[in-house]
Amino acid sequence: MTTSRARGASQNRLVIRYGQTLGGIDILDVHTNTLREHGKVLFAKIGKPLGHARITEINDSRRTGQRTIAYLVSSGGKERRVHEVTIESASRNWIPAYQDIAPPFYKGGHIREITRCWLVLTSIKERPPFRRREFRTLSGGDLSESLNTSTAGVFVVQPY
Repeated sequence: MTTSRARGASQNRLVIRYGQTLGGIDILDVHTNTLREHGKVLFAKIGKPLGHARITEINDSRRTGQRTIAYLVSSGGKERRVHEVTIESASRNWIPAYQDIAPPFYKGGHIREITRCWLVLTSIKERPPFRRREFRTLSGGDLSESLNTSTAGVFVVQPY
């Protein structure tokens, strides 16, 4: 039986900010091309890492056959790009198997040194920007407002 707490937790979604470009290259375009080529792609979460409990939840979902849906939202700018992604697994450590699914800019030392969490993505789909009252943060604020006022890199949200 699913408890109400478990049901609520299953509706939680991660919203992760990312820098849209790196050296003039559109980050998500490169990730999407790598995904098409290999069927999955590695995404680097720079800055504060996901908590151990969240990483365990993501990895356990895969083992039980459930998909972990998250959103990547570009930081800054008037019109943020938003992508819905499916996360297959997460880790705080670089794993040698990542080499095959890593975009070229992750294969050097600098990005790997500053990355605090690695996410393996199996789908990336662009979607419209978030609407007011579409998602609320767990602290109760509206996500669209929080993206404009908070410096947080990760939000846990639920549908209104």
